[in-house]
Amino acid sequence: MEYLTSRCALALISGLMLLGSPLVLHGQNRETERDGPKVSKPTRRSFGTRLIEQSFVNQLKGEAQLTFEPSGVICILDIPLESLKLPS
Repeated sequence: MEYLTSRCALALISGLMLLGSPLVLHGQNRETERDGPKVSKPTRRSFGTRLIEQSFVNQLKGEAQLTFEPSGVICILDIPLESLKLPS
């Protein structure tokens, strides 16, 4: 059985809560929005952007790609499996 480190669990929970909160608040079960306001790239890095970068990139040695399309924000996370496991 494999276990997550506490640092890994905190990073995952923080980032996923940030990304998933709007879905829960609006009663959605998918990450696709339709007929919403147009999205544009922000002029500054928000708390949420910094949290995603620090949680997934710095702490988990992964990659976070945020793309601001007019139809909505796309977030792609790539985390190496080795970053999720407790050291042997």
